[in-house]
Amino acid sequence: MDKLKIINLTPNTLRICDSAGDLVETVEPSGVVAHASVTRIKAGKVGAIELYETIYTLPSVIGQPAPGEVYVVSGIYLQSVRAHGLDDTGLCVPGEAVRDTDGKQIGCVGLSR
Repeated sequence: MDKLKIINLTPNTLRICDSAGDLVETVEPSGVVAHASVTRIKAGKVGAIELYETIYTLPSVIGQPAPGEVYVVSGIYLQSVRAHGLDDTGLCVPGEAVRDTDGKQIGCVGLSR
């Protein structure tokens, strides 16, 4: 596949870089945001350290990407899909952060599954 159509279901512009940190593609938000959230409940305590369990809400319905497309979603959304045993085919999250010399995130290295 020569060209992948990237549908950005986050509220942020994606600046996708290669492993050298060079910008290879910019993808604006699609206008649709994939929603999911988490609740953390106290599950116990070991010594002075509190332990929490993360509960993911049911993710919003976004459908399946067409052949040759991927949907970029947040990490919380992808984890929610997986936690509920739903099909995550075609879902990606932004890759490792690329930062400028001041530590500000300016992009990501590829996309991750």
